Amino acid sequence: MEGKVLETEYYDLLGVSPTATTAQIKKGYYQAAKVHHPDKGGSEDTFKAISVAYEVLSDPEKRERYNKYGKVVFEKGDDIFSDPRELFKDMFGGEKFKEFFGEVSFEHFSATSDPGEQEAHRIITLRAQLLSKLELYLEGSEEEFKQSLTKQAAELKDEDRGAELLYHVGYVYRSEAKQHLGGIGGTFAEWREKAHMIKETWGALKSAIRLEVAQQELQAKQMEGELGTQTEEQAELEAAIESEGMGALFRMGKLETENTMRKVCESVLGDLDISKAERRRRAKGLRIMGEIYEKVGATEYRRKLKEEEKKRKEEADAGGHKGKEKAETESSKDEADEALAAEPPVPSNSNEDID
Repeated sequence: MEGKVLETEYYDLLGVSPTATTAQIKKGYYQAAKVHHPDKGGSEDTFKAISVAYEVLSDPEKRERYNKYGKVVFEKGDDIFSDPRELFKDMFGGEKFKEFFGEVSFEHFSATSDPGEQEAHRIITLRAQLLSKLELYLEGSEEEFKQSLTKQAAELKDEDRGAELLYHVGYVYRSEAKQHLGGIGGTFAEWREKAHMIKETWGALKSAIRLEVAQQELQAKQMEGELGTQTEEQAELEAAIESEGMGALFRMGKLETENTMRKVCESVLGDLDISKAERRRRAKGLRIMGEIYEKVGATEYRRKLKEEEKKRKEEADAGGHKGKEKAETESSKDEADEALAAEPPVPSNSNEDID
């Protein structure tokens, strides 16, 4: 196997080098499994780890991913991350947030990717879903509309990254609504959108750079002779790589979802087949959606931050801070703090209609 590897834990479990052949990996597995088999007094956990290592390294595609990204891509037991689409689905709220931006996938970040009709179909589908959600406001009661949105937001905030995603959706909706309502507020919202997109793009780039730096630092340590030595410093570097990797993916995914949602909003609010008054009515309904999602998302996120801060202090007092836990918490907090600081939420009873 040519090229450098990010980590060697799986190779170490089988007692082989990163350049081992398929036959050597199989032989290493048989020997390691025999020594550590529970029936012979071995550890159940070690035996399972050996089995996982063999499953990954005996498959050329999985082995290549492991060499590049480490074991983090296989850590959910049944190899849920072997498919990038599953990774993004998991990171972006699964099925619950699909109605806002569809499925998030690596294909959109590929230089050779040409979404074409598939992307157009996605926009059409999401447009229909957004119009369906606005129907209660357009045809019914504004109060019922708000109650329905508040109930949905209360459910969405409890999903994985739900609070941050809910805020993200709300920010985009409110921004697009304000631009289409016009006036000074609309002009400012348009300017702010450009600044926001520059900031988000730069944030994604910084995450990618930090990931590359962390990988190079770990590789340098390994080449210096620490290969296979699980020192505290190496553990912290591996945790940093895992955290930065997930952070970079999340930022790239956010850029894609924002781009998709803005296209959908433009389609709904810029519909020339309806009157100007109807378009403004849609924009006002969308603004209400954005304000409610933003407010619920920001409130829940800050509540969780306080809980995490309290937990960190308790662990620090007990001497419980370790590399991976600290890296994950701080990276996630910094990333989301930046997102919320970019556009503070507004009250859901805002009255800035431009008639």
